[in-house]
Amino acid sequence: MRDSFELALKERFDFAQETGELDSHVSTKDLARYYSVVFQGLGLQAKGGGTRRELLRIVDLAIKSGPLREAA
Repeated sequence: MRDSFELALKERFDFAQETGELDSHVSTKDLARYYSVVFQGLGLQAKGGGTRRELLRIVDLAIKSGPLREAA
């Protein structure tokens, strides 16, 4: 399941490169792995008692630190 999730992310990031949302120098494979690992970590945090508020702060940080450009 992890592999299919990561592949879906990679395909979305490939599309983002094609449409100019993502710089061409970014490795979509690495970016997909990065977000896959973040999502896995969120699951572990949730299982360990992390609150919704805490987890959403991590999601916001992960999105803001990524290379995707904001839509115009």
